[in-house]
Amino acid sequence: ATFDLKFEENGALTFNEPKLVEETLPTIRRVVGDQNLLSIKPFMPAEDFSYFQKISPGFYYFLGVGNRARGITSSWHTADFDIDEESLVVGVKVMSNVLLDYLDRHVGR
Repeated sequence: ATFDLKFEENGALTFNEPKLVEETLPTIRRVVGDQNLLSIKPFMPAEDFSYFQKISPGFYYFLGVGNRARGITSSWHTADFDIDEESLVVGVKVMSNVLLDYLDRHVGR
């Protein structure tokens, strides 16, 4: 018996650039507070974001969008997935501040 074995690229590794993480975390801490910032164990997600990181260093993080008190607890990629829309306000504040702080540090150098 014979068979053909074909390897295909499934996706690039999503990797947080350490220098960018170091520069960005103080901003995130300032916006959300230490009590709302969780550090998770490293894992190897296969996300489309990794293709952007082939061009430019990146920092991939998660925005908590659940709310147990309101019954919003389903995981992503499920039929019951929902978000607490107030989390979008937090996400916009974080990203706006990250961008402004980054520009303050790097533009005009």
